Amino acid sequence: MKRSPLQAIEALIKWDENMNIRFQRLLVKRPLPLSFHSDDLGGHLKKVLNPLDLIMIGLGASIGTGIFVITGLASSIAGPGIVLSFIIASICSLFVALCYAELSSMIPLTGSAYSYTYTIFGELFAWIIGWTMMLELTVSISLIASGWSQYLLGIFDALHIPLNSALTHDPMNGGLVNLPAVIIILCMAFMLLQGVRESSRLNAVLVSIKLLILITFFWIGSQIIHVENYFPVLPNGFQGVLTGAGLVIVSFTGFELIASSAEEVKNPQRNLPIGLIGTIVICSFFYIIAGLVLTGILPFSQYANVGSPFEFALSQSGFSHLGGLLAVGIIIGITSGLQVCLYGSSRLVYALSRDGLIPSGLAAVSAKGIPFKATILVGLMSAVFAGFAPLSLIVELLNMGTLIAFIAVAAGVLFMRHKNPDLERHFRCPMVPLVPILAIISDLFLIVSLKTTTLFYFCIWLVIGLMVYGLYGIRQSELAKKFKIDLPYPSTVEIPTPQIHEAV
Repeated sequence: MKRSPLQAIEALIKWDENMNIRFQRLLVKRPLPLSFHSDDLGGHLKKVLNPLDLIMIGLGASIGTGIFVITGLASSIAGPGIVLSFIIASICSLFVALCYAELSSMIPLTGSAYSYTYTIFGELFAWIIGWTMMLELTVSISLIASGWSQYLLGIFDALHIPLNSALTHDPMNGGLVNLPAVIIILCMAFMLLQGVRESSRLNAVLVSIKLLILITFFWIGSQIIHVENYFPVLPNGFQGVLTGAGLVIVSFTGFELIASSAEEVKNPQRNLPIGLIGTIVICSFFYIIAGLVLTGILPFSQYANVGSPFEFALSQSGFSHLGGLLAVGIIIGITSGLQVCLYGSSRLVYALSRDGLIPSGLAAVSAKGIPFKATILVGLMSAVFAGFAPLSLIVELLNMGTLIAFIAVAAGVLFMRHKNPDLERHFRCPMVPLVPILAIISDLFLIVSLKTTTLFYFCIWLVIGLMVYGLYGIRQSELAKKFKIDLPYPSTVEIPTPQIHEAV
């Protein structure tokens, strides 16, 4: 049956209205008042963390694989300019940390950048950030556990204790399963199930020990520095410095996990900014000193393809007898990083589940205030990755996911200052819009410095995430249900447009 021109115009107008409704559905936002009361969202996590606990969480995540492994690789590229790489990365991270501090004082919710994006930009963008962070944290846990396993094997080799290689390597490296990596992940997941207070105490002990080990290394290393190794300062030019900064930026991501603990922090509006900024300052000091000492002990070119630069530097300088002590310290450092990443990943899964974007059963909380199902799921997934999968193809996705989340947070500060300038902020990022803009520009610059293959693999992961959201999350979203938004795609929606976007 042919339509008249008038009917065709009416159908086109109706189609346009429906498309507008669908687009608005994708941008549904969490109203700001809910952001200050986690109980309104079904949260029952216990508030037990103080500023010192937060700084220890940040140091536990940041001072680990980044300083013990990546420093050597970055040094082989940037040379003595690795110090500049760390300075650039620390400045970029400080810009972002100031933005995190403002948003965390306004929106103290578990989920970090995901929760901020949900409140500021809407559900679709929040899902993209949450999906990206989930990859970042899960792969981080697996990589840390694999590194832990390799250092443990090094100790057994030094003690001449043979181990079955089939049980210490993944299938792609000639074994059956990397059992030590699986065991350490499951042990740390079990520890997290005992309670936040208990796990934070263990983390504080582990962080204190590894800081003591680092200080000891700095003192020994300062005695065997050869000044001639500092020349040329920039052997690969400033591009080498920038490439090094792109590699080491992931070493500063511990403050991101601090924001994930918002609902378990006492007085989060005050304590979260202290933990965020304190972590960046302390990490920057240790990283810069580490780069200075390493490149002073040996020529930078010798660190190429070295996975344990600290131990390598000492052994090449006649201090191999200290290798065992250093290996123990590194294992302790990596253990604390593993625990904190498991903590942050489980809280992200909890937040996604509570919002209905993944199965809601994962948001179950135990009598101890622990999201136990989310913790168990993250532990099992990470153990499978670490035990059986070669992760070399997606290692750089860690940096990509981190930088995307950083950009979202900086953009969120700019948007909220424009959209809600009079909203109460317990911490205000200084020099807005300059600081957020610098954060966005610097992060984009570091993204460009990554390999093209990294962007390709990230796009594949993003497409998979959008499919998951389209098939499940968009239909099960708790916030959409509260707004009575019908799916799939109604012809009419009996709800005013402002109610989708504005606070109620």
